[in-house]
This record gives sequence, structure tokens and C-alpha cells, in this order.
Amino acid sequence: MARLNVEELKNEPHQLQRGLPTYSTGNHPAVSRLTTHRQRRSASATPKGPTPHNANDRNKAVDNGGFDPENLPHRKHRDSFDASKHTKHPKFWFYDGSIVLNVEDTLFRVHKTILATHCEVFDTVFSIPQQASLKEERIEECAVVNLTGDKAEDVNDLLNALYFSSHFDQLHVPEAEPDAMLKFVSGILRLSTKYLNHTLRKKCISILHSYIPVTFEEYKQHAARSLRRFKSDTLMACARLAQETNVPTILPYLFYCIARLSPQRILKGDPGDICWRDKTICQIGRERLRHAEMSMSHSFLLAFVPAAKCKTIFLCSAARGPHAAWHSLEGSGKSSNPLKEFGKWKDLNVCEECIEFCKDAHKEGRTAVWECLPALFEMERWEVLKKREDETLCEDADTKEDSLQDTEQPK
Repeated sequence: MARLNVEELKNEPHQLQRGLPTYSTGNHPAVSRLTTHRQRRSASATPKGPTPHNANDRNKAVDNGGFDPENLPHRKHRDSFDASKHTKHPKFWFYDGSIVLNVEDTLFRVHKTILATHCEVFDTVFSIPQQASLKEERIEECAVVNLTGDKAEDVNDLLNALYFSSHFDQLHVPEAEPDAMLKFVSGILRLSTKYLNHTLRKKCISILHSYIPVTFEEYKQHAARSLRRFKSDTLMACARLAQETNVPTILPYLFYCIARLSPQRILKGDPGDICWRDKTICQIGRERLRHAEMSMSHSFLLAFVPAAKCKTIFLCSAARGPHAAWHSLEGSGKSSNPLKEFGKWKDLNVCEECIEFCKDAHKEGRTAVWECLPALFEMERWEVLKKREDETLCEDADTKEDSLQDTEQPK
């Protein structure tokens, strides 16, 4: 091979590599193929859109025997994302991660395959070819995806659930405090609903059901176990979470509990509370619960009638025990609780037949109150709420893609 003189080396646009054959730029095989390809493309097609900056200069360089760095194979992308203004997550920054999630200025470097396998929305978004005109944001060779509207804390919880199968073992149900339970499941439920992970969503709903009854049998089991009571802020936050994530079956009992709070607390107006329309419904429901207690669950006290099999009908009819029990219940100063089981049967001072008759009436009344509980708070029937919860996890995946600013073409 002929040696190049010093003047020719000075004119070389590329650096010579030790141990590799050297060519002058005019007869380099790669340049010849690249030049032929450009000539064919220019002759067969008209470029669409605006001409890139310095494109003419690059074409001239190729035509004159130079290298076009924009068309070299396996070209590495330079980082175009300013990571100095963001914080890398200490746990979810994997050295072999293939995608970077930017959430509230916190960066998560995770694996695209993990997200796509478990979340239908990510799978759909990653399969859509990226428009070449969009500017790429990259950091350490990974495309950056901006998750708008999400919280970094929620993403952290979701990734814990996706990467670690034992994550839910940290929550001891139902021994855990309601506050701790709600904090544990909130982020996972929000994002599993938004990005369509059916398994995690169902698991979170199951945990909520272990604290909040959706059937009368579950309510009786909860009452028998004497579970810890929800704080008012927790009730409000749980109701908002159910509305945001389409879990309507737990709303009737949550509204029941909110309606039994003091009017001062309902009208307090904390940032995490339910909306004012729902507060108005709870205030109206408060009066409806009082009427349900009088006419349904505890009507055997207010309008006592001896049993048909009563053997001391004159004594039982004249007994003042039922009316005294009602006035005691009404004058206790507590909000109406028509679902609560009455237990002071001996104080009625009536015969055993009348007591059994009252117990049956009380049970039927409590069951009826539970059945109409959604209607007391302007909601649909239980079966409709259950159907809505089962039918759709959230909006269609296509409507969620707008919240993802994906900057990478699937490979």
C-alpha cells in the first residue's frame, strides 16, 4: 500500500488508528458506499420538512470524500438532559437500567422490560415509534420519560411492588393502623390504576376491603373484631382515594362514617378533605341516618309491639323499658348509628318471646339500612357499584399516553 505523505495526513478529516489499514478519504470503502447511497436517495426522493442545520455542508463533505458523522453506524447519543438540576433516586438507579423516569425532579433509572411487562400503558407507549422530529432527552445513554402529574413517592412505592415480590409482606393486615395501611397502598393503587397493572390494583383493593366492609356480613365481622377506628383525616383521604381510583364499593360506608363525624369537623375544610358537594351529601345523610334509625333498625324501641306468641301481653304492652331505651339512645348526644347492634336486651323488661321478636326486627332493620346505604348518600345500588369497579380499571390506555413525554424509539 502506498504511503501517505505528511501533507496528505494533515488533510485527513479522520484520525488514523494504530494497527488498522489506512486509506485516503477519496477511496475509503465506507465513504464510497455512503456517497452512492446519498446520491440515490437524492435522485429518488424529495426531502420532507425543513433542511437540518448544516445539512448542505455535510452533503458536500461526503461528496468530496469526507465522513458524515451523522450517518456512522452505532453512533452514541450525547447526553442532552441536564441531570444537575435533578436528584438520582438512591435505590432505583440501576447501572443496567434502560429508561429514566423523571418525576418531580427525581430520576429513576429502571428497566423498560419490567415496566412494559407489568403495566399495559407502558407496554403500549414503548411500542409506538417515536417521531424523528421530536428532540431526544437522554442521560447516560437512556431516554428520559417525564411522568407528569405523578408523585415521586408514589413511583417509589410502585417500583417497590414491581421489583420486590415480598413488598406487601411489610404490611400486617388487619393489625396495621388505618393510617399506615392507607399510606402503604395509596401510591400503588393510584399508579396501578393509571398505568393498568391489574394484579397490584386488585391486591390494594383487597387490603382496603379488609378495613372497609362492602357487605353486611363483612360489617358484622368488623364490628365483632373491634378494629381500630379511622381518624377523620384518614376517612377523608380514603374517600378521595376511592374516587380517584374508581373503587366505589367502599364509598357508602366511608360516607356513613364521615356523616357521623361532628358537623364542625365536616365543615372544617382541610386540604385533604372530600369536596364540598360530598360534604353537603354527608350532612344530609346525617339526618337520613337518624330517620333510618327511628324507622328501620331501632323501630322496635320507638314503636314497641309485643310478639304474637307473648304470654304476658298485658305486662309487656305496659312495659316502659323499650321507650326508656330509645330516649336513652336519642339523648346520648352521639350521632345516629343505625348499623350498630343493640345489646341492652334485659333492660327492656319484657318476656323472652318479645325479646326474640325484637331481635329479629332489629336484624331485619339493620340489614335494610345496609342495603339502602348507597341511596342515603346519593349513590347507585351496591350491585351497580360492584359492576363499575369490576368492569374498568381506569380510562383506556390511549388516553394515558399523553401524560408520558417519551423521547426514545423502541429498539
